[in-house]
Amino acid sequence: KMNILLYLPGILFTVVQTAGLFAGLGHIALVIGIQGLLALPFLNAYPKEYLSNAFNLSRVFLYKWTVNWRFVPEEVFLSAGFAKSLLAVHVFLLLVFGLKWCQPDGGVFPVIRRALSRPEGGSGVAPMSSD
Repeated sequence: KMNILLYLPGILFTVVQTAGLFAGLGHIALVIGIQGLLALPFLNAYPKEYLSNAFNLSRVFLYKWTVNWRFVPEEVFLSAGFAKSLLAVHVFLLLVFGLKWCQPDGGVFPVIRRALSRPEGGSGVAPMSSD
């Protein structure tokens, strides 16, 4: 469940830019619906616990389970500063790539204006590519 918070902004940006705001909202509804169906057994058995812990952004991950961050000392990995810096870098990179992807379409604000003014169609002008 938490992984979706990492890649969802990029996917939604691409959907809104190619298919429009309404399509993007439809995809969000689909993701939420599927997640709700998958959560039903847990919600039926332990609703309070599930809802309070499903997206617990304040929890600390255990060092013994990390694979990608083994080169970082355990005390650094477990620190709040390290977690906040990872989040800040992630948001920064989303902004950098968002700005780059919007350049062929006139920039971020024209893309947002087009998405809001014609929500049933794509907000991009240039064709999207994998580059």
